[in-house]
Amino acid sequence: MSPLIKLTSIKKDYMIGQSQLSVLKNVSLSVEQGDFISLVGASGSGKTTLLNIIGCLDQASSGEYLFETINLSQANDKKRSSFRSHTLGFVFQQFNLIPHYTALNNVALALTYQGISKSERESRALCLLEKVGLKDRATHTPSELSGGERQRVSIARALVTNPKVILADEPTGNLDSATSQSIIALLKTIHNEGKTIILVTHDMGVAKQAKRTIYMKDGLIVEDSK
Repeated sequence: MSPLIKLTSIKKDYMIGQSQLSVLKNVSLSVEQGDFISLVGASGSGKTTLLNIIGCLDQASSGEYLFETINLSQANDKKRSSFRSHTLGFVFQQFNLIPHYTALNNVALALTYQGISKSERESRALCLLEKVGLKDRATHTPSELSGGERQRVSIARALVTNPKVILADEPTGNLDSATSQSIIALLKTIHNEGKTIILVTHDMGVAKQAKRTIYMKDGLIVEDSK
């Protein structure tokens, strides 16, 4: 059975003035359906850049990226954007919620571009808010929610399109330890329901909650616990 995601010899370089900075150096990685992976490493190790390439938020300088049978290595912006919105769900450290939208509208927004009626969007969003324990906070804006509640809203938003993969970049980075544990518990529940999750973290306590831990250093994978 082919992997869900296959990266082969991925490199990512940036030009800083006249100098070339190599952030990823020949990274190869296979992700199976149902994996729960944590990417760990020091700041500058390349873990967020790798996540961004998997998420089609950035494009590799060279190498091949296959998602099932789709070759995303040379895909244009339109194809990458469509793939992103239909196949992936994102959870960010800074939550990235729209301040003047309610929790319900923040979650439903992800469905706006899929031709789904307003009533159906709101129904699905409310179901997801209930799933993450926030049905009674649906009409609240982000400023009226705690950090943990905001992250639960962002997880509901990530799930509402029924993506194949959830990509989480430091999802507990702005949360206290007790709230972090509740967010990781929620992600584990989602994983146990069949979702593939790739998580970037600097917190080894969080990393060890995943099924598989990949250690990065200086743009290379140095250890994979699979």
